[in-house]
Amino acid sequence: MQHSPPETTTRHHDVVVIGGGAAGIAVTASLLRRRGDLDIAIIEPAEQHSYQPGWTLVGGGVFSADITRRPMRDVMPDKATWYASLAEMIDPERATVTLADGSCLGYQRLVVAPGLVVDWGAIDGLEATLGENGVTSNYRVDLAPYTWKLVQSLKQGKALFTQPPMPIKCAGAPQKAPAFIAGSRLGNDAGWLDIDAETLQHVRHPAIFGLGDASGTSNAKTAAAVRKQAPVVAENLLSSLEDQPLKAAYLGYGSCPLAVEKGRVVLAEFGYGGVLQPTFPSWLNDGTQPTRRAWWLKARQLPWLYWNGMLKGREWLAAPVCRDGA
Repeated sequence: MQHSPPETTTRHHDVVVIGGGAAGIAVTASLLRRRGDLDIAIIEPAEQHSYQPGWTLVGGGVFSADITRRPMRDVMPDKATWYASLAEMIDPERATVTLADGSCLGYQRLVVAPGLVVDWGAIDGLEATLGENGVTSNYRVDLAPYTWKLVQSLKQGKALFTQPPMPIKCAGAPQKAPAFIAGSRLGNDAGWLDIDAETLQHVRHPAIFGLGDASGTSNAKTAAAVRKQAPVVAENLLSSLEDQPLKAAYLGYGSCPLAVEKGRVVLAEFGYGGVLQPTFPSWLNDGTQPTRRAWWLKARQLPWLYWNGMLKGREWLAAPVCRDGA
């Protein structure tokens, strides 16, 4: 992994990836496993990478917050160039991305995977009281430990849990499509990245692909969805570079581990239209009932698979399916 300094002239890469979260790292690793000679740049300002699905378990007293985070440099693929800056503007006609530091990157293919911005301000007064007065959220790593502190200190009375209307990150907080997507004219009418639901290629700009939470697809916004999306983007992006038809299809897979009590989870797996898409055999997880086996998967196996599988481009149980007629 090369840490690139700011530049004033346009620097060109085969592939530019916006976002160093689960989606950006996973798709970069998948691309490099297929073609190790690709020149790939990742744009990501954060110095820490977080395993966000673990934050609910931090709030439940199972994990410490520290084990859900690693330095960004430790998860960046070795062959990728890292620009520690924000993306401010995409110019699809010129095939360039402008960064917050003023530098400009040119690309043959662009992958947009910036995640979402948690819109705390959508609830009046919330920002001013988060982390005190008994108000917390598991969707900020610094607040999840406070959730557990409140649980431990509750001796009587009621704990109120809220679920906002859509769109939400799976069981999360109100979200909003980063502003540069709308500003770059890449969004749909609702401001989400306007990509084909199966191929994950932009509907108007074929050199652009997208995955992750900012995408305008109807799947659940989860890391599990990214696990299935990354191989599809990798396969189709490489096909597009070779002027070949796009053969890989994403069928809307998502997984929401619903913790109903400590030690029992409903691991629901489904795709577009609510069609069940089980990964595991029914004896391990039937997807409809809370089980201790599903808890074991969420608390013990899935974090390991995230750090050692998905972020390394190892696509265990995530091979893309072929499009109809492809």
